[in-house]
Amino acid sequence: MLSKIFFLVSVIIYLFIVIFQFKKRGLSQDKKLSNYIIFIFLFLISLFLFISFYNYDFHQYQSINREKNLGGIAGYFIAEKTFGFLGVLAFFLPTFLLYSGLGLILNFRKIFFPSILSITQIALIPILVGNITNNPEISGVWGDKLSSKLSTFFGNIGLTLILSFLIIIPTLLLTNPEYIFEFVSKIHQKISKKKEEETTEENDIELSEGYKNEDDRKPVSEKKKKKKKVSITSQLKQNIDYRDLLNDQFKKEFLDYLEDPPKIKEGADEEEIKQNIKILEEKLKYFSVEGKVVNVNVGPVITTYEFEPAPGIKVNKITSLSDDLALAMKAKSIRVLGHIPGKSAVGIEIPNRKRVTVFLKGLLTEKEFLESSDPTTVVMGRDTENNPIIAQISSMPHLLIAGTTGSGKSVCINGIIASILFKAQPEEVRFLMVDPKRIELSIYNGIPHLERPVITDAKEAVLMLKELAEWMDLRYKAFAKLGVRDIVEYNRKSDKKKPYIIVIIDEMADLMMTGSKEIETHIIRLAQMSRAVGIHLILATQRPSVNIITGSIKANFPVRISFKVPSKADSKTIIDTSGAEKLLGKGDMLYIPPQKGITVRAHGAFIKTEEATNIVNLWAETYMKKLFENEVKDSAKLSKLIIENELIQCITNPSNTPGCEYRIDEFVQQYSDELEIEKEKLTQLLTRIVYHMPIEESGYTENIRNAKNLDGNVEGENELDPLFEQVKEFVSKHKEISTSMIQSYFKLGYPRAAKITRQLEKNRIIGPANGSKPRKVLVYDDKDS
Repeated sequence: MLSKIFFLVSVIIYLFIVIFQFKKRGLSQDKKLSNYIIFIFLFLISLFLFISFYNYDFHQYQSINREKNLGGIAGYFIAEKTFGFLGVLAFFLPTFLLYSGLGLILNFRKIFFPSILSITQIALIPILVGNITNNPEISGVWGDKLSSKLSTFFGNIGLTLILSFLIIIPTLLLTNPEYIFEFVSKIHQKISKKKEEETTEENDIELSEGYKNEDDRKPVSEKKKKKKKVSITSQLKQNIDYRDLLNDQFKKEFLDYLEDPPKIKEGADEEEIKQNIKILEEKLKYFSVEGKVVNVNVGPVITTYEFEPAPGIKVNKITSLSDDLALAMKAKSIRVLGHIPGKSAVGIEIPNRKRVTVFLKGLLTEKEFLESSDPTTVVMGRDTENNPIIAQISSMPHLLIAGTTGSGKSVCINGIIASILFKAQPEEVRFLMVDPKRIELSIYNGIPHLERPVITDAKEAVLMLKELAEWMDLRYKAFAKLGVRDIVEYNRKSDKKKPYIIVIIDEMADLMMTGSKEIETHIIRLAQMSRAVGIHLILATQRPSVNIITGSIKANFPVRISFKVPSKADSKTIIDTSGAEKLLGKGDMLYIPPQKGITVRAHGAFIKTEEATNIVNLWAETYMKKLFENEVKDSAKLSKLIIENELIQCITNPSNTPGCEYRIDEFVQQYSDELEIEKEKLTQLLTRIVYHMPIEESGYTENIRNAKNLDGNVEGENELDPLFEQVKEFVSKHKEISTSMIQSYFKLGYPRAAKITRQLEKNRIIGPANGSKPRKVLVYDDKDS
């Protein structure tokens, strides 16, 4: 019966160790095959020992044990020798073998710690049992002989104390005893609290007897308030299936091109947060800042700890300790907020050890974004509580972005553009883009939302801003005739809808170096007046210095985003406060929302360049199907082949794309037969097509704009462009002509093509501008048609 009890206890401990250790530690990241082989070997041996020990009874005769043993002769032989050597401890030998094996595959600090602990216990416990019981059947030969010899030197009591110490200490050192200490600490707190309450009651009774009047009674001591439990809030959750929310097939394809966010662990790591709270409170206490953490908000990249300081503690004292706290928390940087509005607490933002990337796809499927009717609705990212940040460019009305290389500035611009491409049709929103670096925004030449190809020349950008100011004046005149105040009312009352115009300038510093005074004048005028007519500016720069972002520009750009910047001075230049220099980079940003004026910590939406290219190709393919449908039999096939052969840049921006003639000729030779179209006709179609349709105002501004060449000199009446005669011959073969056709065919920049168009008009070869429609050719040669 005694053997059965020991066996049952050993099995329970065996199962408990397996379940507890797996749940607590998890599998080790160092997954060596040899470790797993040794673990399986030890695991099988432990099972065989259990089988051998199941029917073994050290009180019975050998013959009976041999017949009953489930392990056969080998099992009987192992059980007999093991029980004879270790005594009752032999029942727990399988558990020690399993524990040693777990050290090889679980997340222990050192893989050999469990083996050392097991060997120590197997060696010392039989000696302790032998010293206490003096029974060889229980302690085994090992415990009986060593205990009798060692007791002569230390005595029974001394040997018991020494062995107990040697058994307990390795257990505490090699395992994690925190739960034991916590249990003891809780018991101690309960006892202390009970004694304190009893003492308080006695003092109250004794002192109340000495009061004569009720008015003179004052409480001498108050019962200790119960400590509030820290509230830990985590909004991290799995992404929803967007296919259930969308009915538009195009939008489904759009989202299919974006990367799916990886699965994340829902909820917070409470153990890590509790440890951070402990370190935080202790470190602040070391600097004489008393208080406690009352609330924790877990975000995708940072966790905000709301620290409630004790009365009399200045906020400035806490904010000055950010570097010391970062050292204590072993963090890259820590940002200490001032007073949190609506709360008597200070916010301390600590980076998470495991960063969760905010993917654009998860934001585009948010209900608030999908239900918004404004075509300029964009997703910016998520705040520190994982809530989506969604804004309307029409209500900003202009946006200023700054950040160093690699901080996430260009990714943010790509996210804004992708949001509008997902939301708006080309008839609703048009883009004007300036990219002096020539590599960031040039991929968007294929979208039909562009009014003209991406501008890469600084002088062309200056002329574009001047022309944009003229468009603004034309729109105000049109609004005044109809008696409306803004573009929303105009589109509601007028049959001809006007699109929003969003101007994106990727590197402001390069433009300011070209002609800072003139550019600043145009930008300020547009920023002050263009909101009502639907023209909005997005400016980005790597250098937020005062000579780039002047006071006049900043005053008209209330909505600003600052990614990581090098210094406090740069941070104050862009967002009027320090803190941006402590950001983590890779999309971590400080954002001033529209009409709020407060700085919000957020994490920008991530989109890869490959994803942006795929989105552009999707729009280009969809647009070209309609563009070519009256020219070829199978416009869908032609559009697909253009995308696959990467010819979209040659069609949309031939003047700035080298090798276009050769590549188009090669394409025509290869696919003309497959598309069932003549080679000459296909060549003309690809070289003369007007891809970017100009808006209505662009036709009028050719007459309003001052006739200036790229050097800023006034053109003389007799100073014709060198290509004038060639253009004249080309125009005479068409009934209608536009600046974009001349630009595309002769591979010219837009200003030069516009200059030749004006010269043609002066020489009465073409008629005057007619809005966005092509001009009529007055000298038409029908013989060559």
